[in-house]
Amino acid sequence: MTITPTTNYGLSKIDFNTEIDAWAPPINANWDVVDTQLKINANTVGAAFTGDVVKPVGGTVLTISNDAVTNAKLANMPPSTIKGSIAGGDPVDLTGAEAAAIIGAISGGGGVSGSGVNTYTGSITLAIGDANDFLVMNNPANAVVTIPPNSSVPFAIGTEVTIGQQNTGNVTVVPGSGVTLLPDPDGAAISSQYGVIAVRKVAVNVWWAYAYDTVSSGGAP
Repeated sequence: MTITPTTNYGLSKIDFNTEIDAWAPPINANWDVVDTQLKINANTVGAAFTGDVVKPVGGTVLTISNDAVTNAKLANMPPSTIKGSIAGGDPVDLTGAEAAAIIGAISGGGGVSGSGVNTYTGSITLAIGDANDFLVMNNPANAVVTIPPNSSVPFAIGTEVTIGQQNTGNVTVVPGSGVTLLPDPDGAAISSQYGVIAVRKVAVNVWWAYAYDTVSSGGAP
């Protein structure tokens, strides 16, 4: 019995004896197909990739070319948003208020002046969207407005939030963990319905409370 190797990978092609010579041609043809395809695969894997995704000849790691990712290849975004990050990590779709707060933090100013009126019906923790806005606390029961630490919500220094008590529930502004509220670190309470208090960020984790109407100092109700 004679064994003939294939060209590229040396696979065995068997020459059968005269009694079963009819088996040889199809078996050998199959080996040729396998051998050819293996060679094609090897050439493909070893070849260089060019374009958006690149790989050197013989390499095994694919990388994205510099400047290859166009806007059309990015995920769609909601209207009136921009890509960025407030607390680090993966980029997210920022609202206008969130982007304004970041700009203010970079410039060291108070950010873009807010013109919004945000209404709440219970206790809240200030969010970046409350920056430079007027908060209407329309709560029938007592409520607390908590100022978060800069590590959670990085308001720009100079940010001011004005808070009004619309309903009969008392409203108290208190500092969150690591935050100092002046002049009373225990909190500042609005003393009556339709009273107004404002808080301004004067340092990284320091806020100053002052009143446009009658306000008394005190802790959370």
